[in-house]
Amino acid sequence: MSWMVQDCGGRQRRFAMKRSLSDFCEVVLVLRIGTEKGRIPVELIDELYDPGGREVYPPQFRGERFLEPAPDCSLIHWPECLKVRKFQCTEIDLTQCWDRKNPYYRLLARFVRPDFLQASDRDFGEIYPSLVLGVKKLCAAAGYTVEAYDNPLNRNGKLVDGYRALSINANAPVWMHALDGAPALRWDRPKNQDGAMKIPYTPALVLRINDDATIERTMA
Repeated sequence: MSWMVQDCGGRQRRFAMKRSLSDFCEVVLVLRIGTEKGRIPVELIDELYDPGGREVYPPQFRGERFLEPAPDCSLIHWPECLKVRKFQCTEIDLTQCWDRKNPYYRLLARFVRPDFLQASDRDFGEIYPSLVLGVKKLCAAAGYTVEAYDNPLNRNGKLVDGYRALSINANAPVWMHALDGAPALRWDRPKNQDGAMKIPYTPALVLRINDDATIERTMA
């Protein structure tokens, strides 16, 4: 799933091959929303699970990271692209977690390929469309530090040989709007340069699913 090349200094470097969505039986989006409860869309707030101070550890990824963490990246296209490719949303979990002594909110959304659905899988898109809308809003609301993993598929606590799961981790959100709805602003160039001005913030990168189903991070 990766290859070694030599750079101009003769050093060996490993580069990950592009992954295709068709390689995976399920996709898991894990968004670390942060500490502000006001960032949670109203469609999701009633689903918030509060573990009462119990420390909740983030998912452990046992596979290969094929996209290194990069900030300022949008996931705006993912929920709709997965729907178009017939992936079914089977789980949405919004939890208050604890990192040492600091609470934060985390969203997990799981999407399963139609030929790998189990009888017990619920279709959140049909049963709970407002929850899926909440996931879409969070994906579109910020630029995240995004990384991606190619993992063994885990079903009910057991690894399924020969099948893979895509995990997309999104942390450190930079929100496009303040809590009062006002656009977040950034400098269009170093603020000490002549002509520098503040403009609405938009993420510089976007994680895409291309027409050929390859997964790619590009300029927005």
